[in-house]
Amino acid sequence: MAAHMSSCLASATPVFCRGDRGLWWLDRSVKASPEIEAVVRRFLAARQVGDVGAMRNMHSRSDHVRLIGTDKHEWLQGYDYVVGAWQAALKEFDSVVLPDSDLLRIEAFESGHVGWAAVEQLRTLTDGETFTYRITMVFELEAGAWKVAQIHFSIPVSNRLIFGKDLPRTLSDLLVSIDNEVEAAAIDKVMLGTVTLLFTDVVDSTVLSKTVGAYVADTPRTQDTGGLL
Repeated sequence: MAAHMSSCLASATPVFCRGDRGLWWLDRSVKASPEIEAVVRRFLAARQVGDVGAMRNMHSRSDHVRLIGTDKHEWLQGYDYVVGAWQAALKEFDSVVLPDSDLLRIEAFESGHVGWAAVEQLRTLTDGETFTYRITMVFELEAGAWKVAQIHFSIPVSNRLIFGKDLPRTLSDLLVSIDNEVEAAAIDKVMLGTVTLLFTDVVDSTVLSKTVGAYVADTPRTQDTGGLL
């Protein structure tokens, strides 16, 4: 497939671009995108009823389209392969997953001619068990319409299951983790090192500590050091 050519006038913001895909304004700012959210909702609705034709029309017709699934072998490249996979995949998926789903959250953003979205669904298997389904999508603007350039499905599991322990999930968790590591390291050093106590209310204690130096640590406790222990 031939590469798409375009040129942009970058002397102002937003940037005006012209190419074989049409004309568009390249706005570098990031903003919430109700248009992309609407496309995502239509895509999910089409997928839910198995409308492959509608899903096909929502994809970018280029070789850089990607479909990444939950299985380690599900990494498809190019419009023909991605669209072709939907036909077979939906039949297998529908045999084990009920069509009903609860949309837990959806977010959509755009910046110029590029957009992205994140979705979380609650799905139910035919045996009644439920699971969380996460979907991330990347869009590009083609002839004034948002088209899917990449879609990634994932099923979240706990970090303990994969890594054998819980990992920090938030900034607060990270700070607590760092504090615990610093505290543990400090305790180790205290247990193995030498502690010197200097009473700052002793007259000329700073001068005295510089003069005596390391001798303080080796001084027997019974010796009078002028307030130094």
